Amino acid sequence: IETIKEYSDTIRNIKINDIEIPLEDFCYMLLSLGSQTLTIRGSEKSLHGKYFEKLILGSLFTILGFEYEENLDENIDRKCFTLSLRSDDRESDATVLFNRKIIRVDIGFIGRGNTEISLDKVSRFRWMDAIGGVKHHVSTMVIVDVIGDGSRISNMAEEIDGKIEAMSNPYWVKNVATHVSEKLGVENVFDGCESLRDIQNKISQRLDLVDLEKYIQM
Repeated sequence: IETIKEYSDTIRNIKINDIEIPLEDFCYMLLSLGSQTLTIRGSEKSLHGKYFEKLILGSLFTILGFEYEENLDENIDRKCFTLSLRSDDRESDATVLFNRKIIRVDIGFIGRGNTEISLDKVSRFRWMDAIGGVKHHVSTMVIVDVIGDGSRISNMAEEIDGKIEAMSNPYWVKNVATHVSEKLGVENVFDGCESLRDIQNKISQRLDLVDLEKYIQM
């Protein structure tokens, strides 16, 4: 404000369509417009992010052999998953369940310089949680866009029974499948797929199982 007052002695009023506006009032108008623009863009980013999460995670876990359910309470004995399940005080983008074990999954564009955020996502859920009145062991997996070169975040996550996987790795889908298989004791549909071409072919084959329209409309 002091800076505005300094310039107001020189600039005095701003004239817009023959209407004179004091410099200080004009600056407040610009701040309001800027804040509104950021709010709109932030909302759009959040909306597109949620759209992306459901489409990618829904397709991913269907490919891995899990069935989508809106409510996991009645399906604790089957390989299933739900999207954007809210726990007591946190929200995960997906929850995968089988054999009394749970994997909470977060996905997002974190960036190379935000390893603390990634690690916080891995460690934020309880070790045990109840679904359908039954206690389940909980672990967390975070899927990010990229992990910085030389980062120890993956090792740090494993030390607390978590997993961080980067989508920049062309083998990330197979790596997720391996982790889910080991944690939940389910078949790894990518067993025997050693090359990237093998993985891509397997994904193409199993995409027939995915109801893309369902996840797009969520």
